Amino acid sequence: MTSILNFTYRYFQSVVDECVSFVGTSSNLAPNLASNFYGTSQLFENCQGTLVQWFSYDDFQINLLKGFSVLLLVNILFILFAWKVYGERIYETFMKPGE
Repeated sequence: MTSILNFTYRYFQSVVDECVSFVGTSSNLAPNLASNFYGTSQLFENCQGTLVQWFSYDDFQINLLKGFSVLLLVNILFILFAWKVYGERIYETFMKPGE
């Protein structure tokens, strides 16, 4: 996870550096863009560790996630089955044109 975030950060930084250098040759907006980017990059670096910690689950949380995912999948399957059986009746009841 950290390597993906580092790669994304480095790629974003190189793109913005290219844009800043291009804009800097044509106007005087480059210093403002550069300061905004580097402030944002510092914020991203500070939040990166927090983000990695937020997505690190222990065994209990993984088991809960699996259990809730199974329950959600079973409920969706029941809804699809019920719609297949009763869908036409529900559609006719609620989608009648106004009389």
